[in-house]
Amino acid sequence: MFVMMNVLGVAQSMVASRQNWTFQRLIVMPVPRWAIVAGKLAAYYATGVVSFLIIVGVGGLMNVNYGDNPVNVVVLALVYTLTVTAMGLLLATFTRTLGQASAISTMVSIVLAPLGGAWWPLEVTPQAMNAVGHVVSPIAWAMDAFSGMIYYGWQFADIVPYLGILLLYAAVFFGVGVWRFRYE
Repeated sequence: MFVMMNVLGVAQSMVASRQNWTFQRLIVMPVPRWAIVAGKLAAYYATGVVSFLIIVGVGGLMNVNYGDNPVNVVVLALVYTLTVTAMGLLLATFTRTLGQASAISTMVSIVLAPLGGAWWPLEVTPQAMNAVGHVVSPIAWAMDAFSGMIYYGWQFADIVPYLGILLLYAAVFFGVGVWRFRYE
């Protein structure tokens, strides 16, 4: 949830860049438009990865067992962060003011976190909430994979389907976000 909250700040940054005419000034440079957007997204992706590293690092200092293979944790963190970065791009296309971007980013994080099992395990929720969480929240898929690695000793092959679903979310979010994105 905290990684999502940090990364969804990209929506606010993109709205601010439109409002203060930064995007409009940058598009006259001899740089492809996609590179301008990619640069902004890369900065927030890096912020999300660093946030994840801090969270996992502090957990490690507190003897949290993330499973037998730390590479799996890193791969899952990288893919999840990519997914929420793409979500931030998509949210930026639905907002016109900084207030809207801030409110929607916060609301999305706070709604998707419990629906995805970040506040409590989805196993203790009614089946309908579990199903809804897996449809609307990428957090649910990341939490399932983390739980499998921590509690059941899942290996990389076990988390591949979850990584695939997260990458599918990312592709849809990026695709729709790029299609809807306007520099003005």
